Amino acid sequence: MRPKLTQYLIDKGYVTEDQCSEALQRQVIFGGRIGTNLLELFYLTDDQLLEALGHALHVSIADPVKLGEIDPSIIQGIPEDLARKYRVCPFESSKGRIHLAMMDPQMVEAINEISFITGKVIKPFVTTESKMSFLLEKYYRIRREMRFVSIPDEATRAQMRPSPPHWISPRTS
Repeated sequence: MRPKLTQYLIDKGYVTEDQCSEALQRQVIFGGRIGTNLLELFYLTDDQLLEALGHALHVSIADPVKLGEIDPSIIQGIPEDLARKYRVCPFESSKGRIHLAMMDPQMVEAINEISFITGKVIKPFVTTESKMSFLLEKYYRIRREMRFVSIPDEATRAQMRPSPPHWISPRTS
């Protein structure tokens, strides 16, 4: 039986069984998560992966716009050692609650420890492994692994997608 994430991606038509198998082989060699490997192979977009993660984990997706410019006072609310340990990033805070971007929003240990230390209720949101690496570098100065430095943003990815050979003309109806 396939994990929920890959089954969802296949059912939605985002990837094929063969593409998942290739990504799993890469995962054995290079590590990382299956979704990250599918991104690196250009089989998925960030939006497709986020949608699948939200569905598979039954949690809300961390808004990429809100993650783009986080108030420094919110970042200071979570110590760097906890952000590194659990690979999390706070992005919103209000009246006793912190919205926390996480790769694994079902990690109860992280939620409990951060809640205890901050004295606030934690609302987990999911984000991708590559996005989390970027957030930790941007806001906590935790260096990304080289594999995440090489994952381009969505606009660059679109430019990098191979175009069909010139002798194949697009269908016209």
